[in-house]
Formats: sequence, structure tokens, C-alpha cells
Amino acid sequence: MSKIYIPAWHYKAPGLVQRVWGWSPIEEMVLLTLDATPGTIDDLASALHIPRQVAASTVARLMQFGLIEVRMSPRPMLSTNLVGREFIRGSRALPERSADREIGISVVYEKVGDSVFRNRDVDTIPMTRLPKSGKIVAFPVGEPLETDYSMMQRVTQFMSGMLRPGEWLRGIQANSSYLERKFLVL
Repeated sequence: MSKIYIPAWHYKAPGLVQRVWGWSPIEEMVLLTLDATPGTIDDLASALHIPRQVAASTVARLMQFGLIEVRMSPRPMLSTNLVGREFIRGSRALPERSADREIGISVVYEKVGDSVFRNRDVDTIPMTRLPKSGKIVAFPVGEPLETDYSMMQRVTQFMSGMLRPGEWLRGIQANSSYLERKFLVL
């Protein structure tokens, strides 16, 4: 059976994905409890009926965001600080948390069907290794070449449905990108 070779562009670049998430009910309960009655981690765990380890890790997260502090006088205890009290009293939403991670993006854009595929899901061949046999669809003459900008737009749209819940593609590092003409093998 004869193979068909369709013009395509292979695009590789590092992408930056940001994950944003809100606060859990446990974190909100800990913040409200420490605002009403400052105390120790043991006091907190018994008041909320949660394991001590959960209380300790929740306190650590809230301290990272500057919402609670340790008071040293008259005895050491945990309490909401000025920022934490302002969030509670002002009825403002707690600040969202975010984390960034870098991912490798490797996609193939085929111009005939205007489709984008993950590189690992399709078979491509470099222009220099095109065989003599088979049906070859040539690259359109006079059509503008693909650029980093046009491929970034396609990648952003393509990746939106592939990321985890709460994640979004924050950007693509075009200075480290690679764009090459290839043929998609069918």
C-alpha cells in the first residue's frame, strides 16, 4: 500500500504551565479558629477534631502566606496576624496559591487539515529523507511560512484541553524554540 506524505511543521519549545488553586475548608477553619481563640497546634487539632499532623501542615501553609504568626507573650501560641485578620474582617477572598512548572512541548501542525497533534502520536519524516515512492502533497507555493508567533497561538489553543484542572499555559519560551518543515506520514 502506498503512503501519503502531507506537509507539516514540527514545533518544539519549553512551555511554562501555572497551576492556581484556592483554599481548602480545613485551611479556612484553621484560620477562623486561630482568629477566635489563639492556641497551640494541639489546641487546634482538638478543637477542630482533626489529626495533629493535618493541623501542623495546615498551619505551615498558612504561615507561608503570612496569614498567621507565633506570639511569644504571655506564652507561645499561634494566632492570625494583621494580614489574616484583614482578610477575615474585610470579607475578602484569601489569596490564590500558584505554582509553576516547565513542560516540553513537541507538536506537529499539518496545513492540509489545519490540525495540531502531539509529535509522539504521529509519524513524521524530514524533508531530506522523503522517499521516491508514495503520494506527496507539496508545501503550498507563495503561502507565508509559519513563525514562532503563529505556532504559539496554535499550541496555546491545543494545550488548553490537555492540562490538568486548574492549570493553564502561561507562556512558551520562543527563544528556545525549534520550528522545522517535515512531512506527516499517512
